[in-house]
Formats: sequence, structure tokens, C-alpha cells
Amino acid sequence: MLVIRGVLQEEFERQNRILQLYERKVEGLPKGNIAFKKINGRQYAYLQYREGRKVNSQYIPNNDLPGLAAKVKERKKYEKMIEDIKKEIKFIQKALRIKI
Repeated sequence: MLVIRGVLQEEFERQNRILQLYERKVEGLPKGNIAFKKINGRQYAYLQYREGRKVNSQYIPNNDLPGLAAKVKERKKYEKMIEDIKKEIKFIQKALRIKI
């Protein structure tokens, strides 16, 4: 039983380190979504994100769109991974009977 507890404790610490790493990566990436608006027959791209209750829109020039789209997609990927890791940490905490 002590071996299993030790393995779970190591996994708990590893998951917390990974969680911190992913959270630091997310901080440097743009939040929000890319939305397209059609104005006078032309299509424009905007980065839309929420600050509190207010939704902000920021124009994205066409030459910046591919790079920004990749960063937004990368942020979404890391946010999903953070969500999964938090679930695993919660499971391990229950198994080790660590107070949340």
C-alpha cells in the first residue's frame, strides 16, 4: 500500500509541475476568438475577448492573421490540457485523501 501511495504522491507532484508550466505558457498567448465581420462587402478579422462583462474587439491586419490564429489555437489547446490535468489532480487528491 505504501508503494502505491508513493507513486500517487509522485504523480501528484508531477501533475502540479506540468500545470504550472502550462499556465505560464497560456499567460503569454492571446485570449479570445477570431471573428470575421463583413463591412461594405469586404471581410475584416477581429480578435474578440472578454474583460469582465465587456467584450473587446481588436482589428487584425491580414498579414498578422495566420500567426495570431495559430497562437489562439495553441492557447485553446493548452487550456484543454489544463482542464484535463486539473481533473487528474482532483482524482489523485481523493485517492490520497488530501484536502482540496
